[in-house]
Amino acid sequence: MAAGIPARPDGGPDLAASDPERLALLVRHAVAEDPGTPMLAEIDLLLHAEPATVTAAFQLAEDVGAPPTPLADAWHRAAPDRAATAHPADRAAVLHAHLTGRQDEAAAHCAELARRTDTRWRAVWQHVPDRGPCAATQGLGPFAGQLLLADGAGLHLADPATGRLLGAPEPLAEPHPRALTATPFGGALLLNASGRLRSLRVRGAEGVPDGALAALDACTAVAAHEDVMVFGRPDGLITYSEVSTGTTHQPERPLHEGPVTALDVAPADGGSLVASGGEDGRVWTWMPGRPPLPAPVDQRPRPVTAVALGNTPAGLLLAAAWSDGLLRLRRWGERHRGADIRLGSAVRTLAVTPDGLVVAALPGSVLALTLVG
Repeated sequence: MAAGIPARPDGGPDLAASDPERLALLVRHAVAEDPGTPMLAEIDLLLHAEPATVTAAFQLAEDVGAPPTPLADAWHRAAPDRAATAHPADRAAVLHAHLTGRQDEAAAHCAELARRTDTRWRAVWQHVPDRGPCAATQGLGPFAGQLLLADGAGLHLADPATGRLLGAPEPLAEPHPRALTATPFGGALLLNASGRLRSLRVRGAEGVPDGALAALDACTAVAAHEDVMVFGRPDGLITYSEVSTGTTHQPERPLHEGPVTALDVAPADGGSLVASGGEDGRVWTWMPGRPPLPAPVDQRPRPVTAVALGNTPAGLLLAAAWSDGLLRLRRWGERHRGADIRLGSAVRTLAVTPDGLVVAALPGSVLALTLVG
């Protein structure tokens, strides 16, 4: 099988011109002969091989007791066999994301491979907790400029530029957060898997005043910014509330057919811009006091799992994720630029930092990404 791999002019193997199935079978047979084969560490080989067979080779090595490696874990997290048509450079970018902070040499090699093509994004940092699903949001009030990050260890404050955790976590009784948002009061609100809102204290600051949650029954999504809180409902309605005045707004009609599944809000054009995603797969933007746009800004045939808006040095950035694992990043007004990314699993929560990082919480990690160019 190895003899059938084309050669480059310098005599080395031309993996890009090789048959992906031949490369994958070569890896599989090498693992069957030696579960510790160095072929499972040859990133260039793995990126050009047919991915489902490579996944099976990693699984075979694990089944016979080969020690786990960061590359094997990154491969499983990236799940390239679910997007078998992806270009090797795209696979390299996703592997770089899952290797960041865990195996620096391999991560740097993947980053270099991705940079050689027109890959529109790159990973900046990664947080991998010991246990538990993750959620992340931007802090407000006394914690503006920091991240709130929830995982199996509790609720952390983190540096958004590096992902470094700041101090000990607050205890967190909810093991499966569906959504997390900071509040104008300095604390946070957590929406749990059963659809119940919980008020969280952050370093002594309350999430919402006592009794406020009683009026927020049947909430399916929540977001906040400065003096604003936004709530989504099972019937597709969205309620925008100004904390200081108690003034509320709703769109003229429900924007979604079925439950609202994701929300965010950001300052824009002298007011507030609300982004919402729904079980119907639609992503809408809406400004309170103005009529909704005539059509959603995006739509796919899968439920939306997360949305985020943010003002960045390059302009307003919209991020949206769907249940099939697609994450789409678009700068406002850029119809055909941006990035469509598959990180290996559905994104649970999204946040956009003022520096332009997109913080995506996956079931077992948090990744910070940035658009390039």
